[in-house]
Amino acid sequence: MDKLIKLFTFEENPNLKRVDLHLEKALYVKGMPLKQAGIMNERNEIIACGDKKFLMVYDIGKDVMTRVSSSFMTGNLVKNIKQFRINKDET
Repeated sequence: MDKLIKLFTFEENPNLKRVDLHLEKALYVKGMPLKQAGIMNERNEIIACGDKKFLMVYDIGKDVMTRVSSSFMTGNLVKNIKQFRINKDET
């Protein structure tokens, strides 16, 4: 499993009728192989999870990675978080 969150930019090239993909940043998530990640556009954050009791939250604007307890998101301390769903109202 991967331990990197990769941020890309997309550039449309109409002359060649393609989209060019450029890697902007690769963030290493220490101690957690990633299972899933998602973007919360309103908060400008990326949330990532793996087989751990916590989530990792990356603030794109501040360039800061924070470890967040599962109880903060679920109301309970769960054994591990393998997946999650971001509410459409939050994107």
